[in-house]
Amino acid sequence: MSGKMSVPLLQKYAVRLRERLVVKVVAFDEADLEFAERIRRVLPAARMYLSAGTPQAAGAGITGARLDVCSSFEWLCGAVLARPALHSAILGLQMHVLSWGRELGR
Repeated sequence: MSGKMSVPLLQKYAVRLRERLVVKVVAFDEADLEFAERIRRVLPAARMYLSAGTPQAAGAGITGARLDVCSSFEWLCGAVLARPALHSAILGLQMHVLSWGRELGR
């Protein structure tokens, strides 16, 4: 759960921002999708983006990084299809990894 904003804090922002609230969750695994579902239950009207996380594999080169991005996105699409609460989320992937691989500082 480290690195994740608390749901009560999101509720506080939702009161202040109303329809302008946008939430993005980078999903690496099922636990991240469960967190996204919790957010969806608490903030059903918030626009939600789900982005497929890219593992930090060393030495795979740009081709390996691109394959990882595609594989992660494929997993995310299948996982979201199995979770009706997330069907309204906008799915994305790590475009910077497609462009530059895992190069730091980009």
